[in-house]
This record gives sequence, structure tokens and C-alpha cells, in this order.
Amino acid sequence: MATGAMFGVSRATAHRRFTEWTASGLWVRLHQQLLHQLSEIGKIDWSRAVVDAINVRAEKGAYRPAQTQSIEANPARDPGPVRPYRHPTDRLDLGR
Repeated sequence: MATGAMFGVSRATAHRRFTEWTASGLWVRLHQQLLHQLSEIGKIDWSRAVVDAINVRAEKGAYRPAQTQSIEANPARDPGPVRPYRHPTDRLDLGR
């Protein structure tokens, strides 16, 4: 379908305007305004709203906390009985 017949402008003009409107944040503001108006007249049940994080871009080099180690007993990783630490000089005969 030709954009000229649909919107009355050339395809290049439609693309340029769409790009400008997107860069200016028009679609986000329009969406927020629509949600606000629907909420005002009671057409949105916010108790059932869901946030989808797939739409949130991750920042490069963002802080990532270290993975938390499990404190649950794991027989596969059990090192066996713990031996007391002995300093290397403990093996020397120092006249004791």
C-alpha cells in the first residue's frame, strides 16, 4: 500500500517524520497520556498490571552483584572433614 495514498505524503517524508517523532519521545508521551486518561475514567485495572523487563535496555558495564553462594548442604561439594590449619613452621623441631 502506498503511503502517499494513505497519509498524503511520500514514503521518505513519512519515514522522516516518524523518525523525528520517535526521537522527540512523542510515542512515549502519547502512550502515557492514553494510559492516564483510561485510568481517570476507570478503564484500566492497575491491580493486574505486569512489568515486562524485556523492553528495558541493559546498560553496558552496568553493576552486577556477585553471585550469592548457596549455604545449603550439598553432598557433591562436601570437602569432607575439616583439618585444622597448620603453619609450615609447626613441622619444624624448634626444641619443643
